[in-house]
Amino acid sequence: MAIELTLPYHPQRGRRALTKKDFEEQNAMFLPDAAQFDYLVNLPESADIGAAIDTAMKLIEDEYDNLKGVLPKNFSIFSKDLLRELLRIFNKEVLQKAEGDLFGKIYEYFLGKFAMTGAQEGGEFHPHELGTNHRQRHRTRSWHRL
Repeated sequence: MAIELTLPYHPQRGRRALTKKDFEEQNAMFLPDAAQFDYLVNLPESADIGAAIDTAMKLIEDEYDNLKGVLPKNFSIFSKDLLRELLRIFNKEVLQKAEGDLFGKIYEYFLGKFAMTGAQEGGEFHPHELGTNHRQRHRTRSWHRL
């Protein structure tokens, strides 16, 4: 974990445990263990994955007052198989090793697809500028609230 590498290292004791403050100093969100992706993706097949994701959302809201009541907590409406498959898709090695703003790239991809449809209908659309501006606004807004 990149944030862990920023902590001082003691030759005999190693590094201390990460804290919420360590994450905030790096403009990152601290997630409780049961809200982390690795925890969710490694749940046993018999686990109620929808309930586990709902609990993860609640735990995140408990850590950040500005998120209270904002995150969805109704994942139990989806089948276990669907949720487990989504977790498997996002757990692929290629996604884990991707660098940069992966969600921004996905956003731009879909905006591009949308733009192609709009252009065929005679509209004018600039997905790259919109995607870049959206990411800049989103990053600024989301970190100011934390």
